[in-house]
Amino acid sequence: MPRFHYRGGELDLTQHTHIMGILNITPDSFSDGGRYDTVEAAVERALAIQAEGADVLDIGAQSTRPGHIPVTAEEEWSRLRPVLEVLSGRVTIPVSIDTYYPEVAARALEAGAHIINDVSGSLQNGMPGVAARYGAGLVMMHAGGGADDEGGADAAGAVRAYFLEALEAAEQAGLAREAVCLDPGIGFGKPRLGDVQLIAQLPQVHLGSPKKAIGTNTESCMLSGSVLGTAVLIDGMVQRIEEELGSPATLVVTGGLAKYVTPLCRHPLAYDPELLMKGLALLYQLNAPQEHGRSHGGGRHYGQQGRPRAKHPYPNRRTRREPETLVG
Repeated sequence: MPRFHYRGGELDLTQHTHIMGILNITPDSFSDGGRYDTVEAAVERALAIQAEGADVLDIGAQSTRPGHIPVTAEEEWSRLRPVLEVLSGRVTIPVSIDTYYPEVAARALEAGAHIINDVSGSLQNGMPGVAARYGAGLVMMHAGGGADDEGGADAAGAVRAYFLEALEAAEQAGLAREAVCLDPGIGFGKPRLGDVQLIAQLPQVHLGSPKKAIGTNTESCMLSGSVLGTAVLIDGMVQRIEEELGSPATLVVTGGLAKYVTPLCRHPLAYDPELLMKGLALLYQLNAPQEHGRSHGGGRHYGQQGRPRAKHPYPNRRTRREPETLVG
C-alpha cells in the first residue's frame, strides 16, 4: 500500500490527496517575498496554514525564483532557527524544510522537522545520508536537463532516469524507498516543451462531472480542474458580462463536452447540442432569395422552393433588455 514515511509518522497516499502548505520566510520569493520574513508573521502564517487543513507545512528560507541570489547555509539557518523554535509544540502536522544544504537539513531535523525537501536535484550532496541518519522523509526533485531549448530531447526520459538514480542513491545511503518522494520538477530547469511533455505523461482522464472540488488522486484532481474549473470560468464570465450590460443574460451552451459542464454551473444555462446546425440553417434561410408577396395557409411566409422562413431558435428567451450570449 503506497505510503510516505517521515520522521515520526507516515502519509497514507491511498486515502486522499495530501496538501503541502508553503511558507516562504524570504525577502525575495517570486510569490510572496517579504510578506512573512519576520518571525511573528511567519509563525502566524504557519498556524493559519495548519488551521486551513494542510497536511504538511513546508518552510523555505531561500528563494529559488529565476535570477535569485543564493544565500549561505549560515544565512539560511539564521532565518529558519527562530521560526522553528517558536513553532515547536504548536504545529501538529509534519514540517518539511526546503533546503539543499545538508548541514541546514540536519539542524532543522534536530529542531523538530520531519521532512527534507531538496530541490537541487543533486545526488552527491549527501542529503540521503542525512535523511537516513535522522529517519526523515526526503523529497528528491529533478531540477533540469534532459531537454534542449527547443524541447527536442526526451525530458520525460531524463526525469525517469534521474528517478532511478535517486532511488539508488537513497538505497546506498540506507534510506528506505518508502521515505523517498520523487518530484519531476515541472517548471524547474526545463524548456516549456519539456514541461508539456512531462504533463502529457500524466494518466489519461475519462471525462465526466467530478463529485467534488478536492480530488483524492491525480485523476480526480485533473478532472476537477478541467471540468469544474471550466464551469467556474463560465460563471465568472457571465457575471462580468451581466455587470457590463446592467441586465441578466441568457447563456446557451453547446459542444460535445457541454453536458458535463452545464450541471456544475451556478448560472442558469440552456444546453442545446444542435445549436451550431440551427445557426447554420438560420443563416442560410435568412440569406436565401425570398419570393415576395406569397404566403400559404395560416399566414406562414415561405421563401424559395417553399422553405419556411427561419424562426429564432429561442423565441421566448431573447428580448431587447435580455441579450443572448453564446458559448461554444
